[in-house]
Amino acid sequence: MKDYSEYTAVDFAMDEDFILWVETGANDSAWQAWLMEHPSQEEAVNEAISMIRAVENDEKYILSPVKNRDLWGRIDGSVQACKKKGIEEQVEEVRNYYRYFNAACGFSGGYLLL
Repeated sequence: MKDYSEYTAVDFAMDEDFILWVETGANDSAWQAWLMEHPSQEEAVNEAISMIRAVENDEKYILSPVKNRDLWGRIDGSVQACKKKGIEEQVEEVRNYYRYFNAACGFSGGYLLL
């Protein structure tokens, strides 16, 4: 077993043997013995375990190839629409939307005050 006595939580979280132990329990008896011999490393080990598990949990948010392709298709479609329409025209549409919105808010606010 390596000399892990000076490892930080990040060092543990990046170590292949440590990751394997956390994910599969491989070489569990050696790790348990090492932890008994190095109680000062318990906090770093626990923090590293939390880091590894957090990464494992984040993997469920990775898009499937189909969803990824669909998302990029929609993004590309939006970009192409912007290129066809021209960005200036879209900015003007947004400005008009906010003008109408402000006018409507002003009207309803005035109406409520009456």
